[in-house]
Amino acid sequence: MPAPVGLLAWLALASAAQLVRAPGLPPWRVLWAEDGTVFLEQALDSPFLQTLGTTYAGYLHVVPRLLAEPASWFAPDAAAAILATSAALTASLLAAFVWVASRSVFTTRSVRALVVVLFLFGTPATFEFAGTVANLHWYGLCACFFALLHRPATQREAAAAAAVVALTALSDPLLALLLPLLLFRPGGLLRAQLGARLIPLAALAGLSAQAAAILASAGPGRHTGFALADLLAVYAQRVAGPAILGDSWFSQLWRVAGPSAAWAALALLAGLAVWAATQGAAEARRHTLLAVAGSLVLLAVPLAIRGTTELAAAGGALSGAAGRYTFMPLLLAWIGLLVLVDRRAGRGRPFVLLFVLFIAIPSTGATGRSLGPGWDQGVSQARRDCAAGAHAATVRIAPRSAEWRMSLPCDRL
Repeated sequence: MPAPVGLLAWLALASAAQLVRAPGLPPWRVLWAEDGTVFLEQALDSPFLQTLGTTYAGYLHVVPRLLAEPASWFAPDAAAAILATSAALTASLLAAFVWVASRSVFTTRSVRALVVVLFLFGTPATFEFAGTVANLHWYGLCACFFALLHRPATQREAAAAAAVVALTALSDPLLALLLPLLLFRPGGLLRAQLGARLIPLAALAGLSAQAAAILASAGPGRHTGFALADLLAVYAQRVAGPAILGDSWFSQLWRVAGPSAAWAALALLAGLAVWAATQGAAEARRHTLLAVAGSLVLLAVPLAIRGTTELAAAGGALSGAAGRYTFMPLLLAWIGLLVLVDRRAGRGRPFVLLFVLFIAIPSTGATGRSLGPGWDQGVSQARRDCAAGAHAATVRIAPRSAEWRMSLPCDRL
């Protein structure tokens, strides 16, 4: 199959799979939190260039703004479907990039395919992420891990890596935490490759724009209290446990064994990581160490900003708000383990299949997104409010667990 045709087929299938995965209302019928109240509402009210430079939670979100702008050109009825579809297509496109770029980390196609499956479907967070533009930066961060380790084979691959890095930097300043990969990857900054200067420059340019915006804003606030001692417990429960058993299976074990299950999972994960980091080729060992270090840092720093109290106090496995903060740590923890499978080539395929069955395709119930409320019902009510004489109407959007309301001007209805 020609590459462009294959890519189009992949985008269609992967995007559809994301959008129909969770039970309840489908993403194209639900407008999610910041997608509506921040990105779409501001796109409706302000000029595009103004919104592009507007911070939210203290930093720039360029990719969500690029996707919200076209959604504002159409009737409000279509907004949820346009945003959900564009978000799913973007995630699928990033997954295609991960398939290519992971070639520089893994040698076998089966392991690279599993990484793509884990990227789109392997963590509890992906049920909430599906079809939301507000959460695309987490996919971007994961793609950047591979972009910064990638040895592009063509100028097109180098340009794609630079674009992924630049757009992610303009949407999430946490990309700065991945820059040490350029120093500690095999060959370091001096290794010869296409895009050797272009990719780091793209990261620095995007982060420079972020820094200027952050300095001019109030910055993000802490949601809960922070305790350094909580970090290891949170990592054991919300990363190590799901990394070993998958969230669904680990949740059942937690109900039986409690915290001891998390500590046992952490000990097993650490043992496997040490094994992967001390055996095999030097380059594979280096990749394992970088993935493990990234897994720890990319949980610790966001939680230092957000706070640990809520996650440390919550029982069970991943839930709600925890999911997005464990997306990257989980994927990077799996990368270290997959190095072991990659060394065994064909002999590792049965393990890969079991891994997909038990971890990458977990069962789940309805999410905060799929519980609604439905966007179409909200728009219909807004039209009735406008017909009664209002100048603007307020529409309740997902999730129901919080008061997320979007204002729609009546002249757009």
